[in-house]
Amino acid sequence: MTDSTSRSHDPDFQDMLAQSGVQHMPEQGDELMQQLAPLLSADGIDVDNLGDVDQSQLETAMARAIERHNLELMTPVSDERARTINTLRDISQALDAQQHDKAVEILGNIGPEAAEGIPSAGHVTGVAMESLDAWYANGALQAGSARVSQREAPRSVRSITPDVEALARKGRAYRSIGSLLRRNPESAVVGASAYMVAAAVAAMAEHRQASFDDVLNELLPAQKVADAPAAKPAAEPAEEPAAKKAPAKEAPAEQPKAAAKA
Repeated sequence: MTDSTSRSHDPDFQDMLAQSGVQHMPEQGDELMQQLAPLLSADGIDVDNLGDVDQSQLETAMARAIERHNLELMTPVSDERARTINTLRDISQALDAQQHDKAVEILGNIGPEAAEGIPSAGHVTGVAMESLDAWYANGALQAGSARVSQREAPRSVRSITPDVEALARKGRAYRSIGSLLRRNPESAVVGASAYMVAAAVAAMAEHRQASFDDVLNELLPAQKVADAPAAKPAAEPAEEPAAKKAPAKEAPAEQPKAAAKA
């Protein structure tokens, strides 16, 4: 019998994850296998009993599970999606206003996990690539009459943005996130996708002779977030030391009652 714990530490399993674009460390293996378990179960694979599973069957099921897992990581919903769109808007507006330091600061706050109202790198990349695929599907960007400038792309992403545009033109940017992550750091991929969103909006604005904000509001309208991030509870005041507490007042001693007269 091969359990999920031993399988998650298998070097072949880790190679399979890396080839599929999953950022994985051995110490996270047990947690990851539990996340994949429901997806594998749909293909009849029990992660707690892998000993009798054919290797090729397992690899096929694992590839499908990892693909669906990646899609979940890249597809925010509800308030998560709203925050992601608003973050992409903030980056785009900063780049359009030549406020590069602000754009870099926003991108620098984006990490692997969403935190305190800041979307995850996967969510930002997913929404950006999804948007680019849609914008390049037809119209001026597809025809090339609206030309996206990459001259001002930051050096850290300059080698990636041409690939992102080529993939978006084919409608494959979103589906190719995994392959981009295999070849580049996650921070570079999220930066390239965000830059291309801003550059595409700028190209459309120039083509239409419209303002950047007007086109941004059309293509990527601002979203209302239903629930603000939960605030951290305020710390309760420390209890006053016993030495400083005022001593409790003692009740006056009861006076003896006078004897009744006969």
